[in-house]
Amino acid sequence: MIQYQNNHEVADYAEVANDDTQKGSGIVFDFVERTGYLLYAIGEYKKSTNNIALLVQVLRNQVEHIKELLDVLPAGRRIFTDSLLEWMENILESNRGMHIEQ
Repeated sequence: MIQYQNNHEVADYAEVANDDTQKGSGIVFDFVERTGYLLYAIGEYKKSTNNIALLVQVLRNQVEHIKELLDVLPAGRRIFTDSLLEWMENILESNRGMHIEQ
């Protein structure tokens, strides 16, 4: 699983891919994988608010990547609506400096 990637990964896919199909497949794979991480963490948080640390850590690792991918995959906004993105940002803001991975 690809969990930790830099902010320029979408651009890296474009440089490595030989054609538009490969570019699209790589970007879609990245979006689906990151969405899976987020959905898992949100689901665990909904089961118990004691899972806030997991949620915050996943949000820190994934939200900015998802936002970048939404620029390339606007259909992803059917999942990541403005209200969901705002909720995730609010969770991050209210937990700033807390639940730091070690």
